[in-house]
Amino acid sequence: MAAPSISSRKNLSFTATSDGSGIASNWNVPHDKKGYWGDTVPIGQRHFAEVAELASRDEQEAIDAIVFAIMSQEWNHTPDSGCGWGIEHGFSRELAEFAVMGLRASREGLIQSVDKAA
Repeated sequence: MAAPSISSRKNLSFTATSDGSGIASNWNVPHDKKGYWGDTVPIGQRHFAEVAELASRDEQEAIDAIVFAIMSQEWNHTPDSGCGWGIEHGFSRELAEFAVMGLRASREGLIQSVDKAA
C-alpha cells in the first residue's frame, strides 16, 4: 500500500490533531530519555523530508510547517545532558542545508523568494 500523499500540515507525521478543527500540536514527537541520541537524528531528517513533499504541493503550507514546528512549545526540550534531542537536530540540520542551497540558488539568480514569486 502506498503512503498517503502529504497535501497539508495535518498530514505531517509530526503534527497532532484533536477532535476540534485544526492542529493541536505543530511538533508532536516522542523522546526516549534512555535512547541513543544519534539513533533519532534520521527521524528528524524524515520529518523534514515530509515538509519537502508538502512544499511540492503547497509552498506556503510547508513554510508554515517549519515555522510553527520550531516555534512550538514542544520544540527541543533539552534533556539533562543539555545537548538537545536528536530528532530536532536532524530536522534542523536538513533545514539548514536546504536554506544554504536556497541562498546559493538565489545568489546565482536561479530562484527568488516565495513571496516575490507570487
